[in-house]
Amino acid sequence: MWRFTDKLPAMRINNLFIFNCVLCSTNLFGQSDIGFKASVISSFVAFRDVSDLHIAIANQKNLISPSGQIGFFYSHTFNKKSSFETDLMFNQVESRTSYDQNMLNYNEGLSAASYNSDYREESRMHLSYLSLPVYYGYKIRKFTFYLGFQTSLKLGASYTIVSHSSGYTLSGGSQPLSNIDNIDYGPKAGITWRLSNYLNLEGNWYYGLNNITHDPDLKNYREYRIRQVSLGIRYILTRQK
Repeated sequence: MWRFTDKLPAMRINNLFIFNCVLCSTNLFGQSDIGFKASVISSFVAFRDVSDLHIAIANQKNLISPSGQIGFFYSHTFNKKSSFETDLMFNQVESRTSYDQNMLNYNEGLSAASYNSDYREESRMHLSYLSLPVYYGYKIRKFTFYLGFQTSLKLGASYTIVSHSSGYTLSGGSQPLSNIDNIDYGPKAGITWRLSNYLNLEGNWYYGLNNITHDPDLKNYREYRIRQVSLGIRYILTRQK
């Protein structure tokens, strides 16, 4: 008489065989790399007036500032072409916004005010984030192209006002910046060039989607969004097959 339990050993053997096949294919075609990476970044916080009034700030400019990233990466290769990667990075964002405006100078003994046409002011933002990008990578020879999404948690924010007028420069000192969102996010793309088995050169581009100010009044007439272009290296610390 046939019983269901008679087939259990065979089923177990089949399941074990399938599991071993999957494990072997992972070992054959999968490879995990863990390493260190650091980048030098050109960044700015894009400013835009979105109010109906468009209150003019004369000659307002978004200026590029040097920034940096440092951290670790994990990469897993599924086959000869495709890979998955995630990073854990300390991300420092520096930004300068410059504008010129006429400044009233009240001189003693004069009944009318004069204007200082040489006055220029810079607002410098200093933003620190813990960033976690996730990528899909596609390899072509020594190059791997990445496309993914990055989410960042704010660690700190401050600003400095620097004024330039008639040959002198005056800094107002660094002050806390309290109206910045705790989270930033946006797409990130990159490319790596394999220099050796353990050293890669990489470039990245990040486009922040979030208007990083959470002040409701400020959101009504200004937008601030992070833009970054980076160039750096990655060094593989451990390679697991």
